[in-house]
Amino acid sequence: MVKDADSVRQPRDRSFTLVFFLLAVTLSCSIVVLLAPRPVQPSQLPSLRLDRAAVDAQRTRERQLVLRARSFERDADVQQLLALVRAEGLAELEPFPDREALRARRVELASLAQRVFVRLGAEGTRAWFASVTELAITALHAPASASAPPAPTPPPVGTVEPALPTSAPTGDARSASAMSTRSTDEASRGLLGDFPTLLARYGYADADGRVWAPALAIRTLYKARLNLICERPLDTDLTPIELQAYEGYNALHAGPMPPQRRAKAALAFQRAGGHHGTEAAAIWLYQGGGQERAVAMLREEYERTGLLRLKNLVLGAQRVE
Repeated sequence: MVKDADSVRQPRDRSFTLVFFLLAVTLSCSIVVLLAPRPVQPSQLPSLRLDRAAVDAQRTRERQLVLRARSFERDADVQQLLALVRAEGLAELEPFPDREALRARRVELASLAQRVFVRLGAEGTRAWFASVTELAITALHAPASASAPPAPTPPPVGTVEPALPTSAPTGDARSASAMSTRSTDEASRGLLGDFPTLLARYGYADADGRVWAPALAIRTLYKARLNLICERPLDTDLTPIELQAYEGYNALHAGPMPPQRRAKAALAFQRAGGHHGTEAAAIWLYQGGGQERAVAMLREEYERTGLLRLKNLVLGAQRVE
């Protein structure tokens, strides 16, 4: 009886060993195939990734600046500057604004902003921007009143070039309708102006008002708008993580934005130290006709990181050339 059992068990064990060996060989071959370099055309943009610690630190810093702004919020010049910013926003919502009055108000606003910012100093100015941005973002997500006039209708969303399909949006989608559920009192409407329309126009939100961009990208976009209103360069006083959020979203996910602007954003994203920034900039350069420079950038980044994906992009670019 014992001999019969052993004789049956031995062929079965050999069968198990053979199956295991074949599975191991198959798995090894699959891994080799997956890890082998293969040409991939530079067209698929990476997704935006932001360092969580840096984002949290930025938010903490913003709260501190908002608290600092309370020390001068009752200053007459500061109040007048905010009033002029709100008037500018309300003018954006007017279909036929008074051009002469608009021009005169902008001259007054720019002159007052310069005087106020000099008096507040660099840190005080950053505090003012943080405070106004906080007010605007609160208004953006505030409930709308029953008597609210309809929000401006966003223009038709453009299409993305086939060579550069838009990646899935990043960040948490906020189901609350950001453009139709904001506060509609005059002060809040003035703070926002056409900002909600801007969100829809460039793919930060969809036509139903659902916001897809990261919260930091939304806040930074508003700061950039405020800079322009005060006649300062768009990126003035923006921190590296703010630039990564703003320019990174523009480059990687803002499908309706013009390709030339997205390509410029990719370079700014790279300069700000954005994750996969060199790859994104190289892809936009490649699609725009700068193949030689794009390949050099991808090769240099591959040598620095050793990422197989970059090696594949280099091979794909060289094959087309």
